[in-house]
Amino acid sequence: FSMISNGEQYTFLELIKQYKIVVPKIQRVYVQGRKNATVAKNRKEFVTELVDAIKNGKSMSLNFVYGTIRGNDFIPIDGQQRLTTLFLLHLYAFAKTEKDEIKFLKERFSYQTRYTTNRFIEKLTENLPDILKSLKREENDLFDVIHKSGWYASSWNNDPNVVSCLVMLQLIHETWENE
Repeated sequence: FSMISNGEQYTFLELIKQYKIVVPKIQRVYVQGRKNATVAKNRKEFVTELVDAIKNGKSMSLNFVYGTIRGNDFIPIDGQQRLTTLFLLHLYAFAKTEKDEIKFLKERFSYQTRYTTNRFIEKLTENLPDILKSLKREENDLFDVIHKSGWYASSWNNDPNVVSCLVMLQLIHETWENE
């Protein structure tokens, strides 16, 4: 997935390996998991394209991601929604294929706006590989399995970023399994 940042073109992995992505306080919450018909339709189409690209080694341009670089941090001004979705997709793919890169991702993506979102991402990164390994084929509700996990804090249900991440992860899981 290529993006243009700082006048240079990067894939998501190139960007996150070179810079820690820090979503600033001025950014709105992650909304791609909102539950309304238009967003759900767009989300499904987008995730289907992304999963197809990643599974089939296709290139896909995601237009511009604007931001600023401070030291080793990339602070997105525009593109946070796409970056968060790509983070979740890569997190899922690495967990599913048991790649070691998953440990790297945990330290390379954060939200300045919410400690709870960062804590969720940290715990999800640590636990998703085991969840996916133990998930039975007939259990397609990743959302429910995560909610029932011992590490999941019920207070995260009040964090709109976490709720949207879970909705998106569920869709990524369904799409990945059905592609």
